[in-house]
Amino acid sequence: MISMLFMSLYFIIDDIFIGKILGVKSLAATGLIMPFIMISFSIIDIIAVGSSVQISLHLVQKDYKKASGIFSFSLIFVVMVSMLFFVLGILSLEWLCLYFIDNIELANLCIEYARIYILFYPFVALYFAIDDYLRIAKKPIYSMILNLIVAIINLVLDYLFLAVFDLGLYSAALATCIGMSIGVLLGLAPFVLQNLNLKISKIYINLNLIKNIILNGSSGFLVSTFSSVFMIVANAILLEISTENSVAILSVLMSVEFFASSFIMGMCGGISPLFSYHFAAKNMRTFKGLLKITFLSAALISFSAFVIVEFWASSIISLFNEDTQFVRLGSSALMIFGLVFLCGWFVEFSDTVFTSINKPIFSLILAIFGDFLSIPLIFILVYFLGVNGVWISMFVAKFIAGICSIIFWKKLQIRL
Repeated sequence: MISMLFMSLYFIIDDIFIGKILGVKSLAATGLIMPFIMISFSIIDIIAVGSSVQISLHLVQKDYKKASGIFSFSLIFVVMVSMLFFVLGILSLEWLCLYFIDNIELANLCIEYARIYILFYPFVALYFAIDDYLRIAKKPIYSMILNLIVAIINLVLDYLFLAVFDLGLYSAALATCIGMSIGVLLGLAPFVLQNLNLKISKIYINLNLIKNIILNGSSGFLVSTFSSVFMIVANAILLEISTENSVAILSVLMSVEFFASSFIMGMCGGISPLFSYHFAAKNMRTFKGLLKITFLSAALISFSAFVIVEFWASSIISLFNEDTQFVRLGSSALMIFGLVFLCGWFVEFSDTVFTSINKPIFSLILAIFGDFLSIPLIFILVYFLGVNGVWISMFVAKFIAGICSIIFWKKLQIRL
């Protein structure tokens, strides 16, 4: 949970500094470009998650040589894919932004911000993978401390670059990329300097391994990609029917949602192995006890988030920019968007349980309704509600997914 929380902090810190110091247009530029960056990170995550499964299996079997060989191959695989994105980004960034964004100033800001990520991409991509490898190498505390260090570096550099030296939008990306690059060096250190069972060694590779890595890592990729595609579609619609202010507001809403939901995602991700273990061992009393604790904790966190955004919407929005019109429009949008906290937690909780007890079809259906459905829904809702249709579309999708969750719980006949 701590690692997930720190990751959400990287992005919310950037948005606060960018919005406060550089203004709404710069905030809109980051909102336009970040979904594409996140899709590329999701592809890296396929390798990280998929290879972690294979590495864990061999570590359990005490086949440390093979586990280390797969780990070493996975690092090279990540670097190769990241170099591909590096080349594609260098070749296509400028003309893509200028082609799809009519506002030249906004397009140039997108180019300025994205170019830094592209230049640092091989390092940044490794950072997203190393967190998984540290945890399976039984270094969770080190991973947590590493994430904290990177978050602090990002915060300090954001302040220096933007508030002290008055640099441009590129410096916000530079702060994040420098922090993550340092994180990569510190993250690799235990595998090189310490006598771990998992270490950098001669690579192990075959076609079946690559296939298994991709298959095992694909489910998480789909969910992450759906969210990013939703952002891309929503941004395009907002630029068509509204202004760049609305794009900036959507970026803020997604940052707030990611920060709040990171508590629940981290908690569910951490307890998922315990669900699997006790369900498989038929320790139903312990299993149901864990379900109840997680259910109540997730509900409490989400309802607290809902109350906060409904009663203090203006204060939250003004953290990012104090322009009167921006705060007024953003507060109204956040109060509508905040409805997602009423049901999103239940979908996340249910998805975790269904995955843990080997009900992948249930999890897939929830992913389709909870994440993918928001994409076609946004067109329908915007037609009837205008810009408010963008703000409420995610809630409607999660509400439908929540109904599906209740149906699946009844089919399983598991009571809390």
